[in-house]
Amino acid sequence: MEVCIVFTPDNPNLFTLNSTAWLVFDLCDGRSWRRLEKAYYDAVEPLRSPEEARDELIGVVSDLERKGIIERDRVARMSKPRPTTRGRNKGAGSNGG
Repeated sequence: MEVCIVFTPDNPNLFTLNSTAWLVFDLCDGRSWRRLEKAYYDAVEPLRSPEEARDELIGVVSDLERKGIIERDRVARMSKPRPTTRGRNKGAGSNGG
């Protein structure tokens, strides 16, 4: 199994993202919230209803923001704050931090 390890340089820490957080992290590329929500739903449908996907996305985005992994810019787009170090290693994934 692959994992995603993220380093946050402003508040030095390493986080191991689970597959859901990794997907959301990858989707946070500067797109609008509406586009982020659609892209996430497209990735998890039919396993989640639109409401379940939205609730899950809100929770993951909040967690990634709280940890300093992503941030919202002034026009409510989601983006990574700066280039990050991401490693893909073999092993079990979990939410770290």
